Amino acid sequence: LEAPAIISIKIEGAPHEYTAIEGVIEDMTHIILNLKGTLLRKIPLVENKDTRAPTIISQDLDVTQDMLDTGGGQFVVKFKHIMGESNFEMINPDHHIFTITKPMRKRIDLKIAIGRGYVPSERHELPDKVVDEIVIDSAFSPVRLVNYFVENTRVGQDT
Repeated sequence: LEAPAIISIKIEGAPHEYTAIEGVIEDMTHIILNLKGTLLRKIPLVENKDTRAPTIISQDLDVTQDMLDTGGGQFVVKFKHIMGESNFEMINPDHHIFTITKPMRKRIDLKIAIGRGYVPSERHELPDKVVDEIVIDSAFSPVRLVNYFVENTRVGQDT
């Protein structure tokens, strides 16, 4: 089964995955872990283009003081805030990504691709990778939780 997943992220002011962003509670490592929990679905289109090519989604995140005051001094950035218009549907749009504690404006670029199974960050082939882009592990499988049980069956007189 194939499904879309985030393969890289670029946040303005975050050059690598071990950095902390001023005014953000979580560091980049936690933000990346939160992004791995997001679920996407490809919206079928009539046009016939290469669906294997990664799609870049750019979003300007602008958090004002009024937004912080409304949230008690914090603004929780959810998946729906950083996912702009695209050919993908968010399965969990209210998934927590990070928390902001001071007014800021950041540009966030997500690179999304369609694949199969689990692909570690080292195996992603990104020829157009930019300097501050952080490549992440991707779980392309659309199935995250499976439940099953085994029942006894009766064949003749044997159970």
